[in-house]
Amino acid sequence: MTKKIDESAGNAEKPDGNELKFSLLLVLALAFDEGLPSGHRVGSLIVISNYESLEDTAQAIELYSQANSLAPSDPAILARLAAIYDAEGDKTQAFQSNYDSYRYYPSNLKVIEWMGAYYIDAQFSEKAVNYFEKASIMQPNEIKWQLMMASSHRRAGNYQKALELYKNIHKKFPANIECLKFLVRITTDLGMPEAKEYVEKLGKAER
Repeated sequence: MTKKIDESAGNAEKPDGNELKFSLLLVLALAFDEGLPSGHRVGSLIVISNYESLEDTAQAIELYSQANSLAPSDPAILARLAAIYDAEGDKTQAFQSNYDSYRYYPSNLKVIEWMGAYYIDAQFSEKAVNYFEKASIMQPNEIKWQLMMASSHRRAGNYQKALELYKNIHKKFPANIECLKFLVRITTDLGMPEAKEYVEKLGKAER
């Protein structure tokens, strides 16, 4: 049975027709059978991904949804569904799938970044902070997450907190131009004397 599953995954480079659809669903049912090793799931998902490569997104969504019904708490399947929905412009479904994926596995950086960006676009920047803070804890040396966390506070109107974060980022990454630009903007808007210092530092960094 294992051999048949692997062959089904490997021979479906160009899926087409009802017979193949039926065989894929059979593969999914077998792959998610609790009596089989979890590794067989990979072959099944590769088969489904062939529909994505052929831009048959409706079929891919249907099959991933079938897989999700067999393994409703599998974060990888939910993340793939979210990615397809997002590519199709269906933000509502993409959000729900990413949200559920995050609940089951809150360490997928792609999902974390998407959720944070979604809340920023929806003008709920205070909610985005939590996701970027999570990412910055996971990757403390990645400046992107710290900048996005500071930006979320700034967009939410928490200027003092944003300023504090930008100052901390500047200490760790003194030559980062994006950080310096926001330090100049915030200190200037708040009428702070440090603005001149940051303007000079920005000028040197841009040379």
